[in-house]
Amino acid sequence: MQPLRQVIEDAPDSIAIPEQFHHQRIELIIWPLTREADPSTERPPQPSFYDLTQEFCGCVEGGPTDLSTHPKHLEGFGE
Repeated sequence: MQPLRQVIEDAPDSIAIPEQFHHQRIELIIWPLTREADPSTERPPQPSFYDLTQEFCGCVEGGPTDLSTHPKHLEGFGE
């Protein structure tokens, strides 16, 4: 279903929008939400970046060491 797009020249007070937009020229878009877009419906957990790329872990030799544990890069954390 396509969204409804309408330009309103003088936004009335009856539309639930922030007060600073009342009596302004606005664009109103009404987009129907599907069940998937409804935040109240529960979604299955999404895979992490590691889950998606674990087959490539350790495949590069001679690269930089893991900087996440290097003391220089941890300065200032936990203070």
